[in-house]
Amino acid sequence: MNALKPQIQRVDIREYDPEHFRSVVDGADLEHTFLAPGLCTATVYRVQTARLAMDSGLYRFPVGTSGAFAPGRISIGFTWGHASESWVNGFETNATRLVIFSEGSDLMYRAQQETGWTVIGINRQQLQEQAMKSLGRELLLPDLGTIGLNVPMELLDRLVKGVLSSGDHLRERPGDMGIVDQQIVQLCVELIAAGESERGGDVERRARDRFQTIRRADQAMRHLIGSGYSSDRLCRSIGVTERTLQLVFKESFGVNPKAWFHRIALSRAHVALLTRPYHKGLVTEVALDFGFEHFGRFSQSYRELFGRSPSETVRSRYGGGLSAG
Repeated sequence: MNALKPQIQRVDIREYDPEHFRSVVDGADLEHTFLAPGLCTATVYRVQTARLAMDSGLYRFPVGTSGAFAPGRISIGFTWGHASESWVNGFETNATRLVIFSEGSDLMYRAQQETGWTVIGINRQQLQEQAMKSLGRELLLPDLGTIGLNVPMELLDRLVKGVLSSGDHLRERPGDMGIVDQQIVQLCVELIAAGESERGGDVERRARDRFQTIRRADQAMRHLIGSGYSSDRLCRSIGVTERTLQLVFKESFGVNPKAWFHRIALSRAHVALLTRPYHKGLVTEVALDFGFEHFGRFSQSYRELFGRSPSETVRSRYGGGLSAG
């Protein structure tokens, strides 16, 4: 980060760009899996100051996001807009939920259509220094993994407004970077302190169990892409019953495990069609690589999810003048 001048970006996305979406959170490595048909449009914001990396996004399509946050700093996440509840690492997200991720934590997030999200990255020591100044003690931050805190809605709303208005504020008055830094960090301290009483309770334990189950299942599925799906084999490999797996996926991503597997494969095929070097048999190659042996079904499923055929996706990269079968 540039310690002398705030860095401010806003990007309106009209077409899916896998590399752009991979880094929508500074320093993170994220993969997006499409959950339902919809226009792949989004607005993403980034404000970087001396102490903070603040990333926000509003997706206009339902998507599951998985990956890992940047090492070296705490990530503080929340959602806003709330067309409906989202889900992150075992916790439901709403107008009173603040989620704290330790350095380099894994992420699994279900982004609902028209619901916004924000992630604030900050060095652990700097956050604790602010806590010592304002509270006289350190915060109970996670050493590993994730915690979800139920916090006062009014206080979280102040943080949402502060982050979302920071870009316009700092464009007009870049000399206020230190003031904005201080206000945002202090609000984070107050919110975390207000929600600490929930630490270690049943909600946290259940969320941790859900997250561990779905993370293991998701990782196993990604290794199976290109081969057939077997619910029995998957459940035996991660040590859960089929009923448990069905419930966890429905609760987390709104689809059953087989549908999630299918969407991962389609989403990866979509990225391959957008990024692999062109040759005449590209669509057939991609279909086979991601486990689709029936090309008609692949084309139909792909069109249902992305609104156009695989061949049309390839042709769109070159102005429509190619044969991509």
